[in-house]
Amino acid sequence: MLFNGMQVANILKKVFKCYVMKAYDSIEWFDALVFIKLNPDHIDMQHLSEEDLDLICQQIEHKAAGLWSEIQQRVFICHKSKQARLVVQNYHDSLISILDIALRRQEEQQNNTSVMEILTEIINSLNFTIKSIKNRFGRFLKSSIKVSLSDFQSSKQQLKNNLDILKVEVSKESVESKLSILLIHHFERYSGKKSFATLHQINYNKKLIKKLIGTTDAGVINSKQIISLLIEMNFNTKPFIAYLTGFIYERVAMIPDDVGKLEELHLQLLEINHKNVLHRKFNRRDPGILHMLKRWIHDEIDFQKSRLDLQQKFSNEKGPELPLPKLVCNLSSDQISIFLRALDEAKIVHAKSLNEVFKVIVPFLATPNRNDLSPGSVRSKSYTIEERDKDVLLEALEKVIVKIRRY
Repeated sequence: MLFNGMQVANILKKVFKCYVMKAYDSIEWFDALVFIKLNPDHIDMQHLSEEDLDLICQQIEHKAAGLWSEIQQRVFICHKSKQARLVVQNYHDSLISILDIALRRQEEQQNNTSVMEILTEIINSLNFTIKSIKNRFGRFLKSSIKVSLSDFQSSKQQLKNNLDILKVEVSKESVESKLSILLIHHFERYSGKKSFATLHQINYNKKLIKKLIGTTDAGVINSKQIISLLIEMNFNTKPFIAYLTGFIYERVAMIPDDVGKLEELHLQLLEINHKNVLHRKFNRRDPGILHMLKRWIHDEIDFQKSRLDLQQKFSNEKGPELPLPKLVCNLSSDQISIFLRALDEAKIVHAKSLNEVFKVIVPFLATPNRNDLSPGSVRSKSYTIEERDKDVLLEALEKVIVKIRRY
């Protein structure tokens, strides 16, 4: 049923006087005004006079001031932080819900100047109160709280602007295409999101993209830098976890024997154990990124161990294998690792990878102190070189050079 302008004005005056006389809570007053009185299905507000608009706007201003005073009083009478937190969060969530409805009403009533003026006053008042809550009682708000549609739209626009800058940088050859696509899809998915977002999601994405852009400003960005940053930021999204585990899996798959695969997995686990996480995780409900990676690697290690156990069982049934012939080298395993690395990098030997060089040569070598050398263990030492080992190896090579000159 629709009313004419005069009837609407009289109804609104009675409603507002009634609310003042009954001293309803301010939050309930705003709730009734936005949900019921400004509902276009309930009442026709096309012909409000200037006097009526002034009255309504005065009441909105009065109620907004009363609402902020009411919130402060209810917080200050709380004796425990838990009680204050509950009060602040309830008011904040209620105001966000009312504000979202007011914004939707604004979209519905764009052709109604009277209603638009009222809604603008409501939205400004609610936004001011919400910001006051954040500034004064922000410590009582959880990061999982919902933000208003206006804040959400503002954050999305800011993210889109930064994303345009980031796209240019991550599309360079120094960044792997899979990683750049993963990052772009993450930010595009968020910036195109239509439903609500939490304060944590907004702050996290804002901080992450700023750090990524800051990395590009410092110089040429590469995949390794991005991966390190994402791990530090505890970027525990499923696509990024799948990317990291896929990267490790490909490295392990290139190794032909199961012992080497197991050693590579242990090396990857050692590297992850040295990583540091400096930020709260992105997905609050899921485990952190390091926890998920370690769990995946431990599962792979268990799988490789079971394969080795089966192979050992079958080999025992076939009978003992003849030991490999070995040459005793008067160098330590550290010195051997330096020598083999130099052979590969100087292209004296040709192999698919440095790993293959160690796997082919090391099983046939022994040292005066050790008969069995592990290719993976020897290879890992080639990256932590000590000066003393270099000096001993150079002295041995000089002896070889002297011998060759005499031939």
